Amino acid sequence: MFQGYFSASINFTAFSADENLKPVSLRGPFLRDIVLAHSVAKRADSVILISVGTRGIKALTTYLTPLPDPYPFLPPDVTYSFTNFDGDGNTWITSLGRGVFFIPAGKTVMYKPDGAQRNTNVTSVYKTSEGFISVGLDNWNYAILKDNTLQLNRLYKNVFGGSRVIKQCNFNNGGVYMLGTDYGLFAVNRGQPSKVEMVLPVCVKNMNMEAPDSLLVGASSRAYRITKTDNGFKSDILMEGRCTAIVRDKRNRIWLGTLSGVKILAGDVIKPFDRNKSISQSRITDLLCDEYDNMWVATHQRGFFVITADSIIAINTRNGLPGDACVRFFKETDGIIWVCTNRHLSKITYWQSPRFGFDIASLGELAGDEEISVNDIFVDSLNIWVATSSGLLRIDKTDGKESESPPVYVTSFQTTDSVYSNLQHLVLTHTQSNIQIDFIGISYNSGGNMLYKYILEGDTVFTRNSSLNFNSLAPGKYHFRVWARNVKGIWSEVPAELTFTIAPPFWSTWWFRVLMLSAAGLMIWAAMRWRIYQIRAREKEKTGMNKKINETELQALRAQMNEHFIFNSLNSIQNFINQNNTEAANFYLASFGRLIRRTLDISSMPVISLKEEMDYLDNYLSLEKMRFTPRVDYSITNNILNFSPDMLNFPSMILQPYVENAISHGLMYKTSGKGILNISFSAENDFVVCRIDDNGIGRKKAEELKSKRPTDHESKGVKLSENRVALFNSVNDDKIKVEVIDKQNASGEATGTMVIVYVPLIENVWRMAR
Repeated sequence: MFQGYFSASINFTAFSADENLKPVSLRGPFLRDIVLAHSVAKRADSVILISVGTRGIKALTTYLTPLPDPYPFLPPDVTYSFTNFDGDGNTWITSLGRGVFFIPAGKTVMYKPDGAQRNTNVTSVYKTSEGFISVGLDNWNYAILKDNTLQLNRLYKNVFGGSRVIKQCNFNNGGVYMLGTDYGLFAVNRGQPSKVEMVLPVCVKNMNMEAPDSLLVGASSRAYRITKTDNGFKSDILMEGRCTAIVRDKRNRIWLGTLSGVKILAGDVIKPFDRNKSISQSRITDLLCDEYDNMWVATHQRGFFVITADSIIAINTRNGLPGDACVRFFKETDGIIWVCTNRHLSKITYWQSPRFGFDIASLGELAGDEEISVNDIFVDSLNIWVATSSGLLRIDKTDGKESESPPVYVTSFQTTDSVYSNLQHLVLTHTQSNIQIDFIGISYNSGGNMLYKYILEGDTVFTRNSSLNFNSLAPGKYHFRVWARNVKGIWSEVPAELTFTIAPPFWSTWWFRVLMLSAAGLMIWAAMRWRIYQIRAREKEKTGMNKKINETELQALRAQMNEHFIFNSLNSIQNFINQNNTEAANFYLASFGRLIRRTLDISSMPVISLKEEMDYLDNYLSLEKMRFTPRVDYSITNNILNFSPDMLNFPSMILQPYVENAISHGLMYKTSGKGILNISFSAENDFVVCRIDDNGIGRKKAEELKSKRPTDHESKGVKLSENRVALFNSVNDDKIKVEVIDKQNASGEATGTMVIVYVPLIENVWRMAR
């Protein structure tokens, strides 16, 4: 490689490629000025460029051999000072007073149709099997590229009005190739391009070879199959209606593009393709079947689609295509398809292993002209031929310069209230969660047509925007990375990176959470203390109630054997003694003593067994029967079959006041008939039910008689029993219930009273015992 120095004089000394010093004189025929600078082009030919002031830019080989003028198109009378090269091989030349000149690296040539300077629109391009380039034009013209000149031919002479050559293709049998125009399908003789033949008088929209001797043609009103016969050409109608694209797949099905989606002709049946709504609502511009039998569908506004056996892939501006208005497909080789979109060319590299995958490389806006449009493309081993609105563009594929990976930089970081110039160690508050990041990739050949890939929070996103907005980001640490891809599909080797942190609000910080946990713990502790206090207060209240129950029991003890009963019992004993009925007196006195002793025993017991309760009542009633014999009789029956009376517990001293009341007020004043008192026990719905049934005078008559016989004694037994039941119910979930029924006959006369006492069978009885 050349290295050394130049002197600012008419001579310079340099190291040549063989590393020997070699003086070079500037007194040659073209080096007669002051050398301002030199540079070495980073190309395959390694040219040395020398800035020679007003003499322009001169070139030498690395062996210091003069070369022809590399930039003859630079304007004269300009003093050129420095040359430099960017990573894409473009040349930048500075001047004194005339600015900077940019010379693209790509070798492109635009051919204008010879004799058609007023209309440079090239509508189609094709390379015939003989190797010459055929160009379709407007106004019934087509041209052949020969000696770097587009030589015009006319399909029809002396015909007014315009007709474009829409599409061209080989017809291998018959020595012709086909031109599809607005007014007909023509066969052109390969040996004599000026010799043409009308094949079909239709407005051709698209066409593709089906077989060496069969052509599929889509026209404005029908779709056709054209075949070669001994007598010429034969046309068969495949579909009625406008056909904008047509191709055959590897299963011998004909795919037909229309203004509203795709149709498939299999045998004689035509069915619409309805697997994708976007396709069925699109205007189809071209169709292509690749080697995997995937169908490529170009649309007018939605990019293009690839229909595989198990999926449909949409390819548009969202995933790297430079434009959504697709015009033409061209298959270069297996695995490479070119797509014309608006003013761009895109090279699609694809594969299927096992699922379909692809990569997009774009050439940018052609010739840097925003008005240029792309109509068709043909690619061979050396050149890319592009039919444009400004002529035929040839792009040299064999240029030895390789693009470097484009560098990418983060240029700005801002929030809703701040713009940050120092992008190191960014720490934001939680109110700055809406951010904007601006970045730029440098590629002079891309003309701003860059594709970016960024990663944030683990997601990879592709975009063509160089400014991103992120709204309502959660607190945390973020690592942003972005890569750029130029139009040749080369990605940045090193991404631009940015790290920033969004601080959490104070209520999400660890110290606040610790404080809240401590406060919550304190509240829980206070609530537990309050609960304990309530439990203790309730226990204290229950203890007070139990005390009241005990006091009530003592009161009930004193009330059970009231003075009338004791006095009457003693009188009965005295009466038996006076009658010398010593046996009756002794029996009565013994029974009375047992009753008093049993009353003293059970008065301290909350519960007793049902058998003890029945024995106690039997003892009491036997004494009352001896006093009132033969006027009163009683019975006590147990109807509980599932439980033994010894196993059932019963609240003590609950029933005796109701039994005493039945005798004293119900049976005592009965004037006719014998007084009967029946006491029965049964089990009903988890209750022990006691029924105290008498046939006395009833409560209403007893109250009337009591009011006529004033007495200094007031019976308190029933009231104390009611109080004891109320206290029992206040401290237990299952309640004792007392029901009093006044019995009547059909005439409404009182026939006695029934008291029903419901005592919980197990739970409340045992709870009371505890």
